[in-house]
Amino acid sequence: MFSSGHMIMTPRKVLALSPAHRMSEEEEEFSPSVLGTKEHWDAVYSRELKTFEDYGDEGEVWFGEGSVTRVVKWLNAQKLPLSSAVVDIGTGNGKLLVQLAKSGYSNLTGIDYCSDAIALAQSICDKEGVSQRLKLQVRGLIPSSKPLLPPPL
Repeated sequence: MFSSGHMIMTPRKVLALSPAHRMSEEEEEFSPSVLGTKEHWDAVYSRELKTFEDYGDEGEVWFGEGSVTRVVKWLNAQKLPLSSAVVDIGTGNGKLLVQLAKSGYSNLTGIDYCSDAIALAQSICDKEGVSQRLKLQVRGLIPSSKPLLPPPL
């Protein structure tokens, strides 16, 4: 039993747990993935940043290069003003932001809770010449009084 309400998110479902909720055998057997830990992503981006510094390899887009292309095409099809605020949560190496900046978007923000991911994204944006079009921040998704988006242009 839980003493207070909780929310559990899994790849398969979201469970809103009340204080009286008991976990089923299936729920108890489902163990969390290492992909859901900050430690994992800190180690990944530490390696990727070093690889970029040593060899210039920008790393991978975790959801595939094709997903970046689809997102950019979709945003362009929406006919959004190029000054629209776009936030990439979990920006990783920032490749989506690079492509959006190259497509003309100028009010871009990338956040990630891994400082090495932000350092890698900044290095890639500098190399691609798009740093002036975006802001990168080390942030988690914990509520804060600090605004996430920059003020409108």
